[in-house]
Amino acid sequence: MTIQPSENPGMIGVDCSECGKIYEIEEFRGTAFEEIFRNALEKERWCPECREKIIAEETREKAELAERLRRTEFKANLERNREAMNLPRYYVYDRQTGELFKEPPCRYVAQWLWRQRRAHVLLSGVTGTGKSTSACYVALKLAEELQHHVKYYTLGNLLSLWRSARKSEDPEADLKFLWRIFGKTDLTIIDEVIGKARISESGQELLFDILEAVNNGECRSRIWLLGNFYSGSIEAIFADPEPVRRRLQENFNCVRIDAEKKQIVKLEVYKK
Repeated sequence: MTIQPSENPGMIGVDCSECGKIYEIEEFRGTAFEEIFRNALEKERWCPECREKIIAEETREKAELAERLRRTEFKANLERNREAMNLPRYYVYDRQTGELFKEPPCRYVAQWLWRQRRAHVLLSGVTGTGKSTSACYVALKLAEELQHHVKYYTLGNLLSLWRSARKSEDPEADLKFLWRIFGKTDLTIIDEVIGKARISESGQELLFDILEAVNNGECRSRIWLLGNFYSGSIEAIFADPEPVRRRLQENFNCVRIDAEKKQIVKLEVYKK
């Protein structure tokens, strides 16, 4: 250890054990703790710049270790996490091998959805084009890599839960239900939005409430709507379709899957 005198009273200069630069510390020689300070400085003495770098590196290493442990725990509890997110098993595991999808079954759809992870999405496609498996694949990746809180519903399941909430003895049950969608999730996937018949009045109210919350900024969650949105499908669901079409067009990235060309194309749901 190198010790040099300082022009500043009560200070001395010592060499940094990392970079060798002389930096100042309080004079410790001649004090009752000289031996303790000297032994400590012989082992470790960092100038302010090196100390900042070393602490930053240690902090980064601890964060990386914590992240590796979190991902290991996530994978170890994958089935429990899948159930907590309501993700159907057949959209997460290969039906032939029974193993977890290591690659997205429909890569171009999954890649597009990953890029839209901060957006509200209406994704249209016929059965078998990969919209549901891709959405669930991306949902698992968002939960694992970005710690997103994700929930998956079919429209039928969502409406069933909504009706149960409205029948509850708790007068605020319906508001609490909406809050779970609007405020407690990062991504809410609603699948099978298009059915064969018009949904009930209460169901229309719920869907419109969700669209309205997106429109006015009350909905914290990103909403992904999946279904085969054919021409006239929104009219088949809603008694008053125009406000719905406008909110979808203005707030959602509305697209359809072109399986033949393997690309995502724009879907116009409203014309002024």
